[in-house]
Amino acid sequence: WIKDTLQGMGLKHIFVGDAMGDFMENLNSGIQWDLIILGAESHDYVSGDFFDVITEQVVNDKTALIVEMWYLDKISEGRIKPLTTKCGVKLQKSYDVASSIYWLESGSPFFTEPNIAIPLIHYDNYWAFQAGDYLRLLPGSNATLLAGMYQNRDSDYGVIASCFEGRVILQTFCNHDYHESDIQLLWENYIYNTLKNRYAVLDQ
Repeated sequence: WIKDTLQGMGLKHIFVGDAMGDFMENLNSGIQWDLIILGAESHDYVSGDFFDVITEQVVNDKTALIVEMWYLDKISEGRIKPLTTKCGVKLQKSYDVASSIYWLESGSPFFTEPNIAIPLIHYDNYWAFQAGDYLRLLPGSNATLLAGMYQNRDSDYGVIASCFEGRVILQTFCNHDYHESDIQLLWENYIYNTLKNRYAVLDQ
């Protein structure tokens, strides 16, 4: 779905699928990437030294990043921790099966530009276990929980977080538990806005 979204937007990109070695090779290529996308759509996952490289590029090179990650509970105290800490979020707890997701910041560009993305209230339980994780904000955090499982909680039970001046999106649920058309509209917004925010930071 992510690849189809990129192709539909007409953006030049390199797609490595589940070839972890190719992913690392591209991360270490010396290319100044505008956007890194890590999508664990088939319940594979990236961990360890990948996050050393990704964090360095996000922090030092102002690279944009979008992560679809259902497995933060497995690695939250590992080498992803500098990224999540700088982002201003931490693992709250894991959950097993999908549920409706509500927008906590319905006016955010991530839900309105270039598409009106509707809350993900329809789901099909594609995964029967390890569907995702809840995020909570760290004290003093500058991150924003954009969406969560409860409409009235904006500091915990989050599943979409934005941080690093809107250059980074962390999504802690699995795309395939929701409707493809809804996910693709949302991801087009992710891509458009993280890139827009990267260029805004570079222009400062």
